[in-house]
Amino acid sequence: MRFESLRWCETNRLPDDDACTLYQAHAREHSWDVRDPETEALRRCILANYSGWLARLTRKPD
Repeated sequence: MRFESLRWCETNRLPDDDACTLYQAHAREHSWDVRDPETEALRRCILANYSGWLARLTRKPD
């Protein structure tokens, strides 16, 4: 068994200055562009079925 220490990707997203959380020389997208398909499916389901509740819960109080 062998362990190897990898360096972090040094790319930052401007203007947020959000750092990529993947390793150097990673494939294609930076971490802020990677989406989990299960989380996205859950998000779509919640928006489709509970949009009325979300609007009530997130509106500003009178």
